[in-house]
Amino acid sequence: EAQMNLAKMLEYLYLAHGITLVLVEGGSRSDSLSYMREYAPKEKRTEVADKYLKSGKICGENYLDIVEDYPIDVFGIEKPELYDANMNSFLKLDEIRDKDLILLDNLKQTANALKEKIYSNQLLDVEKKKKDYTDEKMKFKDYTIYLLSFTNDREEAALKKQDLENIALYNQALELEKKTDLKKTELERSKLLEYLTKTLPQAKLKECLAKTQAAKDEKIKQSEYYNYLKSLLPQGKSVEKIYPNLFAYIDYLNVFDKIDNEDLFKELPQFEDYIYNKLIGRNGDARELYFISRGIETFEGLVEIKITPDETRFYTENKKKFNIKEWKNFLAKQAKRHNISTNIDVNSNPLDNHLAFVDNFYDIALQREYAFAANTIKAMNERLPVSPLTGEKAAFKPQNPNAPKIAVLICGGYHTSTLMNLFKKQGIAYVVVAPNVTTATDKNLYRTVLKEVYTPMAGQVEVIQPIAKPTLPGLLRQQSNKENKEVPSGQ
Repeated sequence: EAQMNLAKMLEYLYLAHGITLVLVEGGSRSDSLSYMREYAPKEKRTEVADKYLKSGKICGENYLDIVEDYPIDVFGIEKPELYDANMNSFLKLDEIRDKDLILLDNLKQTANALKEKIYSNQLLDVEKKKKDYTDEKMKFKDYTIYLLSFTNDREEAALKKQDLENIALYNQALELEKKTDLKKTELERSKLLEYLTKTLPQAKLKECLAKTQAAKDEKIKQSEYYNYLKSLLPQGKSVEKIYPNLFAYIDYLNVFDKIDNEDLFKELPQFEDYIYNKLIGRNGDARELYFISRGIETFEGLVEIKITPDETRFYTENKKKFNIKEWKNFLAKQAKRHNISTNIDVNSNPLDNHLAFVDNFYDIALQREYAFAANTIKAMNERLPVSPLTGEKAAFKPQNPNAPKIAVLICGGYHTSTLMNLFKKQGIAYVVVAPNVTTATDKNLYRTVLKEVYTPMAGQVEVIQPIAKPTLPGLLRQQSNKENKEVPSGQ
């Protein structure tokens, strides 16, 4: 589903904006499959491409490249040596993955049982609400309001000092929202427009009506529109009394506009941590149990390679405290104290030994990200035409170095944060988008395909494509390794 939606996104970007350069991880040179179009009509290509997309053998960009006749240029941005090193590290990590997850789940079960004995009722309720939010049974707004209920006015004012500026703004917006009656606001807006229609000069009235239509068509933000209406009124408290709901709504929009939605979601785990620490207070056992529980969840994310930015930060800041032997001793001791049955083996410590595999994998992944950024810029400089819309087909050498350069970079979500920072430092504009996914990802299929199709990248030689090019089974014959289609994007 995700890959099909990705193909649709790429098709839109080409048709609407003429974007042809698609940069991908998992390859280090031309990754185009467009040559396969000559082997079969579109109907047959679509049938075969559908089959290979569902089995995970090709990705969304490959699907589009095979099925349609667009001049898409799919190009890999890997540094081969780093890719191979990361794959070798991945394979080692994959060998220990299932056993480690069983061991971690055993620790988690004991930790969860201990929470019932050590945590206060408030902490247990926070745990329940957090799970509801994680399981998407509770909306972001409701969960945030719930967490804010544990803060007082002084604490809410100090949230900005805790690097929770967007949470503070969101709280402010929520308070203003309570004072806003949308039905009355709409009535007051109609009343105001009626007043302005009678009092504004013709030219100003024409401008006002144009702004109203632009807001209706969502061509300008609501805050811009309502602040414009406010600017047409004389200043003073008497005016605010005539339109109290309208003015309150404008205040609400102005605060909401200051919120960075992306940073707001990033701040939520930090805010959770703030609330947990407040409720834990001086309970040392609860504090240690909370840290161990977070550590177990983070370790699971590291091993499954689905770690979040917050978990990455937590691991980086607390790496020295990731002592699984000490965690096991604490859990076993507390379990005995509270008469909880557990089968934790305090004398066996494979998880501590496996942290080296984890560190190696993520250290190399970081090096790959730096290579992605450098190779992205290099590929854009070398392969983009004068303009995506006017350049000749396959004219990859730019004739005008000052022409805007636009490309699509496809990589796994884990890499997003680092790449954003690298591009930002170099003054490169970017927009982050993701395909919509409504079904669960088959993680086992991903791992299986990744191992099946992997071919070492380093040492391969770029060659001129032969006249008889390999194609997908079902079209003519089996694909050759020379095509360098090693791995679907997304690692």
